[in-house]
Amino acid sequence: MKLSIQLYLAGLSLSNTVFILDIFCVKRARSTLHNWVNKADLQPEDGR
Repeated sequence: MKLSIQLYLAGLSLSNTVFILDIFCVKRARSTLHNWVNKADLQPEDGR
């Protein structure tokens, strides 16, 4: 969870974040990552 939020906040899209996690054999849906980011109440610096 922490890595996915960090990748997203670094500027990766949700789709690209899912792709990177897949390299590490972590299977998560974009909607799951979206929910994690919303639950943490965090957004990238550029406001995406």
